[in-house]
Amino acid sequence: MPLADFHRSDPFTLGIELELQVVNPPGYDLSQDASTLIADVQHQLTVGEAKHDITESMLEIATGVCRDISHAQT
Repeated sequence: MPLADFHRSDPFTLGIELELQVVNPPGYDLSQDASTLIADVQHQLTVGEAKHDITESMLEIATGVCRDISHAQT
């Protein structure tokens, strides 16, 4: 598999990621519903993105590249 092109970014940037496990009540067993949740919330996000993580029971919500913390909060 070829490597993606490297693009320089501005110095001193940051990004924030929130990784979540999807579980089913009442036993809180891992769920296989990450794709459904991502489809349900993707259109509601005003910035960043929701995407799969390692397994179907995990998802990640992440900002893009931010100049500083105040940029990440918007």
